[in-house]
Amino acid sequence: MYGDTLLVQRDTLLMYGDTLLVQRDTLLMYGDTLLVQRDTLLMYGDTLLMQRDTLLM
Repeated sequence: MYGDTLLVQRDTLLMYGDTLLVQRDTLLMYGDTLLVQRDTLLMYGDTLLMQRDTLLM
C-alpha cells in the first residue's frame, strides 16, 4: 500500500526483449511494509526462478 492505495496485480505477463517475466496472483502492500508474493514465476534468459507462497516482511 502506498498511503491509502492498494496495489493488486493478478495474472500479469511482462516481456522484456527475449526475457519473459510471468507474475500470477501477486499481492503487494507498502506502508505497513507487508509484501506477499504468491505463485510467482520469474524467467531471466535461460534462468528459471520459481517463488511460491513467499512472505516477506
